[in-house]
Amino acid sequence: IASTILTLTGTDHLGNPVSRTTVTLADGTYLFDALRPGTYTVRVRADNACGASAFTAGQTVVVP
Repeated sequence: IASTILTLTGTDHLGNPVSRTTVTLADGTYLFDALRPGTYTVRVRADNACGASAFTAGQTVVVP
């Protein structure tokens, strides 16, 4: 889904809090670059998406 706002929050492997926002591209892809290993949650802004998603809302993503 193009132009959807996503927010990533969590903690890197050093214990630092991380919060980033990005917008999906025309083909629906997105990138949070230069992330350290850690545990993160990606959320879709509810008022910006049409309900379709390739991941489960509130899913925790571990970056090795």
